[in-house]
Amino acid sequence: FQQQLSNLNIYKWVESSAARGLRIASADPGMRNCILASGVLEFRDAAFKASFPKLSTIIDSLLTRRKFFDPRTGLEQWRVMPVTRQEAQVRACIPAGRVVRLCTEKAFLDELVEGQLPEIQRSDVAPAVLQVMALQVRDVAHFDFFSRPPAVAVIRALNHLYGLEALDEEGRITPTIGERLAAFLPTPPQISRFLLASLKENCTASALTAAATILELRESALVKAEHTKSTTGRKLEA
Repeated sequence: FQQQLSNLNIYKWVESSAARGLRIASADPGMRNCILASGVLEFRDAAFKASFPKLSTIIDSLLTRRKFFDPRTGLEQWRVMPVTRQEAQVRACIPAGRVVRLCTEKAFLDELVEGQLPEIQRSDVAPAVLQVMALQVRDVAHFDFFSRPPAVAVIRALNHLYGLEALDEEGRITPTIGERLAAFLPTPPQISRFLLASLKENCTASALTAAATILELRESALVKAEHTKSTTGRKLEA
């Protein structure tokens, strides 16, 4: 028999769990539901499990979004890239009748890497460098990181911390600012410096509100920029 098809989009990074739960609960159980999800974790939500206790098929695009930091520009951006084989196996563990991967078996084995690139190699390392220097390690460039970040990222982090007055001219952490910034983690050093300056100006309450807004808008801007880029690309192709 034929059933009407209902599309349900679930994008975890642009909506709250409560809003997502309300949309899932509003799905029509009498229709054939096609769920478009941004990631595997959406299928583990309690609201999702209650509304869709059984999935017949999962179609995996084998694509994901990852946040990358460009040390040359100092900007973060989302990049669409293939998942790793480990992530593909995790996606296949969701209870369903079958999983269809949109690639050939040869491409799955030969082109997908086994593990993910370590986060420290694709993120702003200024917070990590600040913490290492707070431990009185002078030669950060040769510090034995578990996964060594790119040299250009370390150099950029040192220059950035010097600009924030967290380091002195000899590359040592400053006790009045640098050590205090290290205590603000996981807040980015530039936001920590902003909050530290607010203590002197006696406007900490307003600074906290502004800092929270900046951090929230930064994440939203990354998502919107990637969405605009993808939409523009589809228009050009059309």
